[in-house]
Amino acid sequence: MIDMSGHLYLLGRPRALTAGGAALHFPNKTYALTAHLLYASDAAGVPRRAIAEFLWESAEPSVASANLRQLLVRIRDVERAHNVRLFEDDGQSVRLSRDHFTIDLDQLLELTRERLRVNVVGLCDLYTGDLLADQDGEPKFAQWVRLRRTECREAFIASVCRQIEPLPPRTDRTQLFRAARRLIEVDDYNEVGPRTLMRLHAEAGRPDLAKIVYRELKALLTRDLNVQVDPVTERLAAELDAPASVRTHLAAEPRMIAAPAGSAGEPKLAAEPRMSEPPARSSGVPKLAILMPPPLTSDLHATACALIDDVTIGLCRFKGLTVVAPHTAWQLVEEAKQQDAFERFNLDYVAESRLHQLGSEGVLAVKLYSARSREIVWAEHFSFTPASSAQQYRELSLRLMLTLTSRVERAELARYDLAQHPTAYHWYLVGRQSLTALDLPSARRARQAFKAAVSLAPDFVPAISGLARTYQIEWLLLARGDGGLLAEAERLAARAIELDETDARGYRESGICHLYARHYDACLDAYARAEDLNPQHADLIADHADALVHASDPDAALVKIERAIELNPLAPDSYWWTAGGANYLTGNYQASIAAIGRMHNSTPALQLQAASHAMLGEREAAAQCVEQAREVHPEFSIAKWLQIVPFKDERHIRHYEAGLRQAGFD
Repeated sequence: MIDMSGHLYLLGRPRALTAGGAALHFPNKTYALTAHLLYASDAAGVPRRAIAEFLWESAEPSVASANLRQLLVRIRDVERAHNVRLFEDDGQSVRLSRDHFTIDLDQLLELTRERLRVNVVGLCDLYTGDLLADQDGEPKFAQWVRLRRTECREAFIASVCRQIEPLPPRTDRTQLFRAARRLIEVDDYNEVGPRTLMRLHAEAGRPDLAKIVYRELKALLTRDLNVQVDPVTERLAAELDAPASVRTHLAAEPRMIAAPAGSAGEPKLAAEPRMSEPPARSSGVPKLAILMPPPLTSDLHATACALIDDVTIGLCRFKGLTVVAPHTAWQLVEEAKQQDAFERFNLDYVAESRLHQLGSEGVLAVKLYSARSREIVWAEHFSFTPASSAQQYRELSLRLMLTLTSRVERAELARYDLAQHPTAYHWYLVGRQSLTALDLPSARRARQAFKAAVSLAPDFVPAISGLARTYQIEWLLLARGDGGLLAEAERLAARAIELDETDARGYRESGICHLYARHYDACLDAYARAEDLNPQHADLIADHADALVHASDPDAALVKIERAIELNPLAPDSYWWTAGGANYLTGNYQASIAAIGRMHNSTPALQLQAASHAMLGEREAAAQCVEQAREVHPEFSIAKWLQIVPFKDERHIRHYEAGLRQAGFD
């Protein structure tokens, strides 16, 4: 009997679950195929030929058809393993089996087509992100998915706007607050969300908070778009400034939701926190404020502010720094002249930015200094011109993020090396430094440093996660012979997750442990959770890609590793090695060789390179790789390799084995 209630998610990170919540690891192209069939709206299905052309547009028709046959076989394997059904295939066409799966995109399209009122919180819960996030593919597909993303996004925005403006009298105010916040997250230039917050705050007797929302909206539109707020918003703000007797109509709508027992009135909406000095942390994690460039009469100023804002938000994802939020940083630009400003906000480091106009050209100067001593840690100038492309701005944003984090770490090491009582954070940084070399002495030095950090701050998750990594590395270097090392790594990863479920590092280490233990589903679940928590962490995404290769899902691995390289353009060799392995398993041997060619030191990938050349019939090139590999690893044998390679699918093991044998390994 087929399970009638699986769940497929196409909005945000694509994924699939059984009715019981178990992950279904469909091939990556399953989700694009599902979206294509949904939009086709043909009950009879879509011809196989059209699907193959859609998913593999640059391939020869025969190759694309073969790829589709293989994809459908892999999908059917997952369906049988979990007793679910997603597609019906009669050999000529494919259609969705809508009776067996609920699909978030299908629900969103149905809800947004209706102009009637719907559950606005449910609508917001459905729209978790862009359609097929991070899946752009080849040119025609990329154009198609961009169009569909825009349609979904605009439909969601329009529907939410209809639900919350004007304020519906019979809707829970807490739900409206959530919906307005979600609308702002999706489109922060849309004024309906801020207007709704202003009305809710005014209705609840908090006109000061309503005014803050208005000022922030006005500053955002002026800074980013150089436009004024809508007259409707302007009139609402003017009403908030009017005497209380004039404002009464703002709160005149009846409240129909009963207050919780024992409370006076309706539940309070969250107010914005007051700025105050946080309690001291035993971990000693430094606090950084990035100041916006002072006002300048220039078209470049708004762009420079947006760039600094992007850097600040990006750094908020790093756990090794506490970063002051942009709202506070804006105020610090004015307060920085006061002698005690940095002390009041408990800052360790400050990054100042300043824009200089030289004719039509601009120069952005960034300076990092100690908030206590005012000693300059780092300073640099960057070209900043109107002609700069969005890609150049993105690269500059990434460069600033990476430079600021590395410079703060260096400064912390230099400072604490002179101290008598190093903090947990210092020992954590020492451990991280030791892990840059993957050898046994370095791993054990790192372990001692992480242990010192944990002894000073027993709940310091970054150090606990680092400690888990040292046991994993030692287990690998000792030829995977000591199961106790891997067990200890698993215990530490679990401890890190227990202490902080919002820190991605514990899940990342757990994923690695499960991969080594060949618990593939648990491994991928851990990586998915880690990536949900830290979606811009390039190394984490690259590790996830490697796990997908070994879990025999090379298509998904390629999407992940391309995303990691996009985030980390000067990628380390491990990224390209992963890309090479994924391409090999998909049969794209030329791409595998090209990826390995991007490595600074391709020695670790010589076996893979040899196998790729052999599968292309390039026997001379394969023989050269075999000769080089034997010089480095004379003990290498296919039999030993087969004992330790952690591929999930036996066919992938045999595929790799065939390439190695054709190359000349024995």
